[in-house]
Order: sequence, then C-alpha cells, then structure tokens
Amino acid sequence: MSLNNFTIQQLQAIHFQEGHCVVSAGAGSGKTAVLTERVYWLLVPPLDERFAKEYKEKHGVEWSPDDTETPPVFQENVAPKATPRELVVLTFTNAAAFEMKERVRVKLANHEATKQLLASFEESDITTFDSFNLRLVNENHYALGLDSEVSVLDEGFVKVYKQRLIRELTESYFERALRGEEPYFANFVDKTSNKDYKNLYSFIKRVLTVAELSDDPIAFLSAYKDNYETDEWLNHRFNELEAHIRNYLERAKAIFQKYEDGDLSNLDIAFVDTLLNCRSFDEMHGQISGGLKFPSKPKGVGSESDVNIRNGAKAALIGPVISYLASDKAALLEEVKQTFPYVDFGIEIALDVEKRLMDFMKSHASYSFPFIASLALKALNIDSVLNKIKNRYRFVMVDEYQDTSDIQESLLKKLDNGNLFRHLVLADVARAHGADQRRIPLRQTGKRGVVAVGGGAQKLVEGFCQGISAPPGGNSLRIYK
Repeated sequence: MSLNNFTIQQLQAIHFQEGHCVVSAGAGSGKTAVLTERVYWLLVPPLDERFAKEYKEKHGVEWSPDDTETPPVFQENVAPKATPRELVVLTFTNAAAFEMKERVRVKLANHEATKQLLASFEESDITTFDSFNLRLVNENHYALGLDSEVSVLDEGFVKVYKQRLIRELTESYFERALRGEEPYFANFVDKTSNKDYKNLYSFIKRVLTVAELSDDPIAFLSAYKDNYETDEWLNHRFNELEAHIRNYLERAKAIFQKYEDGDLSNLDIAFVDTLLNCRSFDEMHGQISGGLKFPSKPKGVGSESDVNIRNGAKAALIGPVISYLASDKAALLEEVKQTFPYVDFGIEIALDVEKRLMDFMKSHASYSFPFIASLALKALNIDSVLNKIKNRYRFVMVDEYQDTSDIQESLLKKLDNGNLFRHLVLADVARAHGADQRRIPLRQTGKRGVVAVGGGAQKLVEGFCQGISAPPGGNSLRIYK
C-alpha cells in the first residue's frame, strides 16, 4: 500500500515516535499494512528533504517505498531509528508473522538503497509469542537451572496424557468416596455426572485451562483457596455483579428512550428507573420480590419496530437482571460458599495433574507451549536476562493485542521499555470489549497514547475507547476515523 493511500490516523500510527501506542481498528481497516509500514519506517533513515520536496512537486504525492521506479534519497549521516535486531513484533500465528515479514522484505528489495538491509533484516524478531518464548528459554536455559535446551511437547500428546492423569486421580477419589472418606465428592458426582462422568472431567479440564493462562499454573492452583475463597474476594465479585446489573439497566434505558411511541417509552423507563434509584442490591431485590415486574405492553401502544426492539432488550438485558435479583445478597453469597468444597477437590486434582505433568516434562526436557511461556516469564524475572533483553529490543510491537492471555500480558510488561506499540482489533466488538477491559485501561505508562479507530466498528467502540486513550498524566491524542 502506498503511503498516499493511508488515512491521517494511519499515518500518525506509522510515524508514532516514542512512548506507548494503542491502535484500535475494525476488520479490514489496514492494520497489517500500518504495522508493516511502521517496521519499514523504523529501519530506514529519513528521506532527504530536497528529494522529498521535489518528488511531491513533480508527482503531487509523497514518495512511497512501493514506487519501484524512483530510488529514494536518504539524509546522509543520519542513522535509522532502529536496527532490525532492535525490533520485536509478536503475533499469534506463523502465517501472520510470515506475511508481515514478507511484506517488509518486498519493500526493502524494491530499491538498491535499502537492499543492503535485507541480510540483517532476517535477524529481526517478527515472530509468534510461542516461538519467541521458546528461543528465550533456550538462550537462557542455564540461568533457569535447566541442563539442556528444551523441545516442544506435542499438544496432542499433552491432551491425552492429561486425560489419563485425570482419570487415574478421579478413580482414587471414587475409591475414597466408597469408603465414606469423601462425602462432598460423592455428592457432587451424584448431582452432576452421568455414568461416564463427562461433566466431572469437563469441570477439571476447565480448571486446568484457567490455571494455564496464568503466569504460574502451579502457584495459581496452590494459592487458589487463599486468594479466591475469601469474604474479600466474594464482596469484590458481588460489587462487580451489582455494577454489571446497573450497566444492563442503563443500556436498556438508552434503548427505551429511542422508541417511536413516547407512551411505551415512558412505561418501560419507569420500570428501569425504579431499580436504578435503589441504593443497594438488596433494595433492588426488594422491589422484585415485592412484585415489581417488567410491564406488559398495553394494547395499541408502540409501533412494530418498537415491539421488536423491546423484545430484544427484554431478552438480552431485562431478563438477566430480574434473574440476578431473585435472591438477596446474603443468599447469593451463601450459595457461592456452598460450592467451595466441590471446587476444592477440582483444584486438588488439577494441581496434582499439573505437578505430574511438570515432572514428566522436566524429565524429558520437553514442554508444552503454556509451560514454555511460564519458563520465559521466569527467565525475565532474572535481572541479568531482563537487562540483556531490554538492551536489545528498543521497539516492541504486538499484533491482535486483544487476544493476549494473562501470561502474555505479563511478558509484555517485562519487555516494555517505553516503546510498546499495540494493535487492538475490534472485529468482534462484544468479545474484544470483554478481553480488552483487563488489558488496556491505563496500564501503560509513557509519553503519549494514540488510539486510532478505523473501519465499521467506530460507532460501537467510541465510548469504550475513550477510557483507554492515554496513561494518567500523559498527553492525550485521541483519533477516530
């Protein structure tokens, strides 16, 4: 893509100087082209001012590396902003990494003045998180206390091995339950499992999945009870639930205000306002238990469009709120506490699985990618390793940032040297909104933040993006297409 085809917002992202940058864009808005152009821009010196001026006067547009007919003239004795070894671009798939690297290769190969960079460009780390972690671990295996470099354990094997461990461990629980030593386990199995215990195995697998997204799965599971089975955690989650309910009600109210029929609008808004004016969850529960109901539509009131909108809002927003408010706070908290004994044996089995899997991997010097990521993070917790890595990489760029896991976020925080460039793609706004809330809101620190929104998602994400525009105390540049 020629520079002249980029929007102002895209050019600002391409030529972003130092600091943290978040680029938020809808599907098909040219995010890969922006990231590719940014890599090229970092690797070459600035254009000679006279050349740039004469080229624009002659052609009416800025010079672009895609112009294969006109060789560029760069400023003499001015170094590029970065060498290839000082860049790291992290993606999630080999295909995405290959495509990005190939695009930059083509741009560099277009002109003699930049062909000389091709050899050193192969040293650049445009790669996947998994590949980056594997190399980081192997380069520093002695610092991690490993006797040799590690290999990747086949994911299919890991899956089968875990299933075998889960079956072996649950069978031991069954034996104890038959002896009357595990009453909670026996009760859980009676209530939730069919004869092949699929629900039980599924529950333990979900526990393992959550654990392996954390920085340290074994530490996460070991500390689970102390961290999550507490009154403090329950109250925190309950406050989140109440905020969630109020958010649903506010969204419903905004929808009801758009009815064509004012009488129907006033009727539905009155119901929502009754709950929003309550000062607490229990007060809202009191209204529902006292007989407050979402009003039936009076005959002859509301257009067909209003009715369709109303039914959608009722199913998606009002229905869940009424369901949440069916019990008071004390009853809800007690209901959650009743699940703790069942959760505990799931945690215990999952922890045993993780420990046995880790022992197996250590003995064979072969690890699954989640464990390699955990080892990579441990390596970066070693000062000598961290200093070496931060001295090497001056610019860190991330594609599909909304898909990062907790451990990948921790890795980025370690790599962050003040120049972290994130590509946030809101192709699926509902999913991305949920993921991004944990990732972006003002975690970054630095000189500036840029949020560039492109594509059809703009209207849907505008309000969301306003909360992530810049770090506290920093200069804000908020960009919408």
